[in-house]
Amino acid sequence: MKTSILQSLLGTSLLSVVSLASAADPPPPATPPAAIPGVEEAKRTSPPLLREGSFLARTPGVLREDTKRREWIFTPQAVDRSGFAREFVLLPNEALSDAARTARLAPSELTFELTGEVFIYHGKNFILPAMLSPFVPSEPAAPAPAAPVTPAASPKQAPGALPQDEEAIARELERRLAERIERLPKTAVTPPQAQHDVPGTAVDPSKAPPMRGDTQIQSRRGQLVRDNATGGWRFVFEGQLPEGGEPSMAILPCLALERIEASVRQSDVALPLSVTGTTTVFEGRTYLLPSIFRVARGGRGINP
Repeated sequence: MKTSILQSLLGTSLLSVVSLASAADPPPPATPPAAIPGVEEAKRTSPPLLREGSFLARTPGVLREDTKRREWIFTPQAVDRSGFAREFVLLPNEALSDAARTARLAPSELTFELTGEVFIYHGKNFILPAMLSPFVPSEPAAPAPAAPVTPAASPKQAPGALPQDEEAIARELERRLAERIERLPKTAVTPPQAQHDVPGTAVDPSKAPPMRGDTQIQSRRGQLVRDNATGGWRFVFEGQLPEGGEPSMAILPCLALERIEASVRQSDVALPLSVTGTTTVFEGRTYLLPSIFRVARGGRGINP
């Protein structure tokens, strides 16, 4: 009887030891899933897109002209966090026009500093430059030599000398500048609008001043058509635009254009659209940067 009880106790202890040992052992490594034959993991070959509406601020880089595609490309000096170098196509405007003129006249390649807004079109980033100026890296200033100690000046000042007080100096400079401006010759300038509004004469639209950049286009009706010369899109307006605007404008690439393309292509007839946006000017040509496209529906009365 005692022998059977002892055997049962020893068996229970051994079972507990085995259970504890099995619980302490690490689980076997998970077997990786088998690769699907013929399917390889896609590797990123370009940096991720920047979100439309974001900004680049004071980014140094190189500006170059692609004569075949008629585009200006900006390549930042810094490498992206993803490890890839980025390239941006610059949208045409007055800031790019000034920078392009500078780059063409420079004897060697210049570094520019870019600040601008980011846009997306068909999986590619574009930048509308707000500032694009030649970039000169700042160098640490050399320590100034110690100024020799001179005796205090006499309170009396020579004729024509500026007073010692800073506020008095500023007032004296303003007074002298005002005297010079008053001595400059002046010519009468007729406002541009008054030159055309001559009673009894018709205004020639061809002689009207061209539309400036940053002109707001608000809910103007028209159609989106293909430009056979460039392969891009143009918006043909209905009616005459104010300020001597052109009857049609090239559309700059952005998400608003990309989203309306599908509707235009699926329509069997010319689709009437209403556009809201801003104009830009580059080397004598006017472009339209749309912010809103919507289909213009027919209705009763004066409603579109």
